[in-house]
Amino acid sequence: MLPEVTEKSPSSKMAVMVHDFLPAQGRAIKLHRLKGVLRDLAEKKQLAAIFITDIEIEKEDIYAGWSSFWTEFIKTMDETACGSIANHTNGTSTSK
Repeated sequence: MLPEVTEKSPSSKMAVMVHDFLPAQGRAIKLHRLKGVLRDLAEKKQLAAIFITDIEIEKEDIYAGWSSFWTEFIKTMDETACGSIANHTNGTSTSK
């Protein structure tokens, strides 16, 4: 759940950190769900920062290794950011 968005506290100044992202699910399911979550948080909610990992925070040292889908996370964020920039440049927005 995100805090209430206000004029003094817009979503563009918010960040979200998610651990334990579907740790028991297979890679394909994680990547499918990750794309939806990133599009929602980045495009629709326009958050300033997003950190998501499937590392189980109660079982592992989260700083000892990166998430198993780190490369895909970066690629999806790049695609999302480029799409948002292109849409804003063209005078359209993907935000709802």
